[in-house]
Amino acid sequence: MRALVVFLLAALGCSPAEGRDVTRCELRDQLKAAIPDKAEDNWSRCFSSLLPSVVCHAQFASGFNTSAPPHVDANIWTLYGLFQLSNHLVCSDGESPSPNICGMSCSQLLDEDTDDDISCVSTLFLYAM
Repeated sequence: MRALVVFLLAALGCSPAEGRDVTRCELRDQLKAAIPDKAEDNWSRCFSSLLPSVVCHAQFASGFNTSAPPHVDANIWTLYGLFQLSNHLVCSDGESPSPNICGMSCSQLLDEDTDDDISCVSTLFLYAM
């Protein structure tokens, strides 16, 4: 399981729901704000060094669109939202088995609220540690 999370984090290195586009700077600031509450100093520094890659991933995965349509990959998994996170790992779509690491419905990743998306990404980083 940890290997899958680490793979997802490495990927971060490089719909009918309402949504909005966020700016690169807005996303960066929201990610920065999410980490201090959950992270120790060493972890915070590690995340800060990965921050540009996470923002870059969001740009290429969803074009910074909070309601980017789900991407289905040959019936293997479906990717949701701003960070295109997998229903087989981070959220539950009610159809596919998932450890649901973020403890949320995949549909929550498709709205204009970026707080849950960012909380999920920070949870993934903490889970990997």
